[in-house]
Amino acid sequence: MQVKCSMVKRSRLGRFVVLGMIFAVTAPLWGQEDQPVESRIVSAGLFKNGLAVIRQVVEVPGAGRYRLDNPPEPRHGTWWIESDAVVETRTSEREMEIELPDAQLLDFQRSLAGLEVEVRFKGGAQAPITGRVARLERTQPVRRWDRAYEQSVSNFWSASLRNEQVATALPPAPFLLLETEDGTPTYVDTSLIAVLQVKGATRSDRPKVTVRRRVLIFDVEEAQSPLTRIWISYLAKGIAWAPSYRIDLSDSQRLELQQKAVVKNELMDLEDTEIQLISGFPNIAFGHVTSPLSATTSWARFYQQLNQRLRAGHAATANVMSQQALAPSTGGDVTPELDLSADGVDIYSHSIGTRDLDEGEALALHTAAATTTYERIVDWIVPDTRQANGRFIEEYQRQQDPEKYDDAPWDAIRFANPLSFPMTTAAAMIVEDGHFRGQSMSYFTNPGDEVVLRVTKALSLSTRAIEHEEAGERRIVSI
Repeated sequence: MQVKCSMVKRSRLGRFVVLGMIFAVTAPLWGQEDQPVESRIVSAGLFKNGLAVIRQVVEVPGAGRYRLDNPPEPRHGTWWIESDAVVETRTSEREMEIELPDAQLLDFQRSLAGLEVEVRFKGGAQAPITGRVARLERTQPVRRWDRAYEQSVSNFWSASLRNEQVATALPPAPFLLLETEDGTPTYVDTSLIAVLQVKGATRSDRPKVTVRRRVLIFDVEEAQSPLTRIWISYLAKGIAWAPSYRIDLSDSQRLELQQKAVVKNELMDLEDTEIQLISGFPNIAFGHVTSPLSATTSWARFYQQLNQRLRAGHAATANVMSQQALAPSTGGDVTPELDLSADGVDIYSHSIGTRDLDEGEALALHTAAATTTYERIVDWIVPDTRQANGRFIEEYQRQQDPEKYDDAPWDAIRFANPLSFPMTTAAAMIVEDGHFRGQSMSYFTNPGDEVVLRVTKALSLSTRAIEHEEAGERRIVSI
């Protein structure tokens, strides 16, 4: 809600009146308690490098302050809010009561706080003690912020390990503090306890504990309807897809091509969510940087991630199934035609419909199939023997990049992409009459463009290449 004044008095009293009006309108949100709300991921566009475009919706009953208990961790610069209302978001911490995890049940002081117990000791040398387990007050954690923002980090993996905040559970205390009937505090050595019986507890009772959890707060104002939708879009890590191809050569004239996708969800439970499989190599400059809005990061970590110098091709090497614009040159005469998709860029989204997929689940499904003619060829690439300066390439250089300097001939197949959409970069398995023949890497190929896949080494062929340079005039050509 906005306050508009048609006249502003220049007296000091007039200024106090205007400020008082503004305070009266905005004050209700300051002291308002959080109302818990649920969210649902409506759609997820999956890349193959672990990133996904998430669109999430939160429904709230009008203006107020609302709390989402499972806040996302967006990538830097991708967090956007759309709503008919005026919405501000912030991350914070709230105390909430939860059932104690199994791993902490042996922490008697914490798990049995406030309950009356009877303690019997080993060997029976001491009489049993009855009392109430003292409830220890929680203290606020001491925050120590790392303000060394100007650190220069060059190695991606070492930076990630060094900056990761690892939460470790404290070991149970060696003593159990009890309050006896007369109010006397009694410390019991937990190593001497033989039996600890909880008075009045049933089998279904589960100890609860108060913890501090990270939350996302929505401050909603100027809601236009009783049911207000807040649409959230962001880029996040945790769900991706891995494609693969199966090529059957049982027919000597036509091959059968099948495409399969494996989707693995490590983000959160998905219910009735539209899933899109994205092929392409988009430029994501800050995909490795966690947004400062996330409650799990700090300014120090944010700046360190910004300073990370990712090596060339990191996106491709980090994920074997990442895209390539074109396959390595095979020396053929075929020139691929430039085929921009309907979106005007070399990127393609394939919807597999709405799915339910719990966190930790993986889904494998067939996404496409087609047949086309093919031919068997020998793929032989003769590598250079000299560098640009005329020096011979040393053996150690060949060992450092064996794929580049591979001079062996290969039995291969050549065909045109028969699908109505691009073949994405993926593993391609070749079979024939039910037998495995080989596995190769198929690179991003537009519909109708040529695909060459190596099957096996052509061991029955003996090849030799000799480079001979004829003497002649040498000219310097400036380009």
